[in-house]
Amino acid sequence: MQSITLTRKELYELIWSKPITKVAKDFDVSDVWIGKLCRDADIPRPPVGYWQKVAAGKIPRKTPLPTAKLLARDIIYVKSTTHYGRSHRSDQSDEELVRAPEPSPPFFEETIEEFRDRIARSIKPISIPKDLKEIHAVTARLLREDKKRLTRGIVGRGGDGSRFISQKKVVKC
Repeated sequence: MQSITLTRKELYELIWSKPITKVAKDFDVSDVWIGKLCRDADIPRPPVGYWQKVAAGKIPRKTPLPTAKLLARDIIYVKSTTHYGRSHRSDQSDEELVRAPEPSPPFFEETIEEFRDRIARSIKPISIPKDLKEIHAVTARLLREDKKRLTRGIVGRGGDGSRFISQKKVVKC
């Protein structure tokens, strides 16, 4: 059995070029497996009736490939005898395994700077009002202890004695 890997974009183009059942047959896997790979990689699949419309000469709308989820891998293992390039079991001796070539390094479509920017754009600040009405008992206790620290003049992380209470009206985390 030969290992087959595709990028997320390659799998997307493939499943929109022909029915998933045919793609699965080409790779000698089930269409359910291809569907699972698409779902896990957040790759949209053609809707029911898409290929009938194509056969009738219509040009149905193709759902665009969304941006990958944070920390999602770009390489998809369609069929693999190995795990990340290494055999699960091997008939090779230890010496042959040591002398075997190293697996190729991972490939990412975006640079680390682009990735950081995407993460920064996706994370929104959390606003916590200073005067909470219904709070958990443990949170209330921590805030009471913080008030005591402030009155005693104990220096905390913020340099003002508090650990959790902000001197501002709204705390942004």
